Amino acid sequence: MNIKDFEHYVRREFNVEITLHEKVVADLKASNKGSRNSVLAVILRRIREGIQFVPEGVAKSLEGKLNGYAKIKPRAMNLRIIYRPIAHHDYVEMYLLAIGPRDRQKVYKMAAEPL
Repeated sequence: MNIKDFEHYVRREFNVEITLHEKVVADLKASNKGSRNSVLAVILRRIREGIQFVPEGVAKSLEGKLNGYAKIKPRAMNLRIIYRPIAHHDYVEMYLLAIGPRDRQKVYKMAAEPL
């Protein structure tokens, strides 16, 4: 599935608007179709579970510069996805800030750069 189709699907089915940081767009476009679909599947799983912070969803806020952001850390994949859930009046926005290696600090440093 391409990125635009994925965005339309989650907006229609889950009332979630996905916004991608330009680095995330570049990373997804640069990845092969299988990797991209795996990442989108992980994001979709989180949307189904609830992207908002506890108790409305399953997310827990990160600390420091990334306070207000959450992470997705799929066990089967060697990566972390950093996003911010933003509740609007009639929908929830999922702002994807970074997708990076599961290294303990690398993805967090990558995510904090544009802030």
